[in-house]
Amino acid sequence: MIVTLAGSWCPNCHDEAAFLAQLYRNLRGEGLEVVSLMFEHFGDFAQAAAATRRFRDKLGIEYTTLIAGTSDRDEAAKALPQLTGVFAYPTTIWVDRTGTVRKIHAGFSGPATGEHYTTLTREFTEFTQQLLAEK
Repeated sequence: MIVTLAGSWCPNCHDEAAFLAQLYRNLRGEGLEVVSLMFEHFGDFAQAAAATRRFRDKLGIEYTTLIAGTSDRDEAAKALPQLTGVFAYPTTIWVDRTGTVRKIHAGFSGPATGEHYTTLTREFTEFTQQLLAEK
């Protein structure tokens, strides 16, 4: 499972979500699940939900998105006390089939970063495939 901390207001989250949407379509048959915990600027649930729906529609997201709170990093850290903190949006967490957190990555290098994007998405894909191959 990939859990990502994101927000519709975050440009790097848009880049990561576009990548994850395709990765999910490619690997869900092998058991991949993706859950995006959305931390929005709005304290109002209806506004946050509307922003998340627009985000999903724009990027063709088919995986689960949940409203998790506001975009304040301290508030996000309170929602996930197991982390030592939330330092960047997006933050991506890989959880293996036993429920063990195997990797955490803060930030995302989008397509405009050229080779950095190519390298990062290759590493994300290969690590995800490695976890999916484990029994």
